[in-house]
Amino acid sequence: MGPEKIVVDTSVVIKWFKHRDEPFYEQAEELKAQYLNGEVEIAVPDLIFYELGNVLLLKCELTEEEAVEKIESFWKLLPIAVFLSVEFVKKIMSFPFKYEVTFYDACFAVLARELGCGFITADKKLFNKLRDVKFVRFLGAP
Repeated sequence: MGPEKIVVDTSVVIKWFKHRDEPFYEQAEELKAQYLNGEVEIAVPDLIFYELGNVLLLKCELTEEEAVEKIESFWKLLPIAVFLSVEFVKKIMSFPFKYEVTFYDACFAVLARELGCGFITADKKLFNKLRDVKFVRFLGAP
């Protein structure tokens, strides 16, 4: 049996690039270390690159060079990016209606559901909306 597969969202990944005083930074770093050690396999929808780029631009006070370096390092770090297809988009579309989440957030959750694995978020509001979904975990949970 291979390593556990998980899906993480942008709220987890951004902690790999922001300051150490970020809430749940240590948990995010531990998850990254587990990935780098081959203990877990991380999958993300390709949407994460757009979200991460936006956060780096708007919330991290970086120079253009620093932002490019961070997005490039993430690209090299995560080899499993799932690109959206029409069939996948159709599966995603029902999720926001049921759980009152954004289409963006639904991409991550539905990817985890389709892969039969866990979904980890550091977004407390999102987690609260999805707390009854068995495969969803909060990064800061014990």
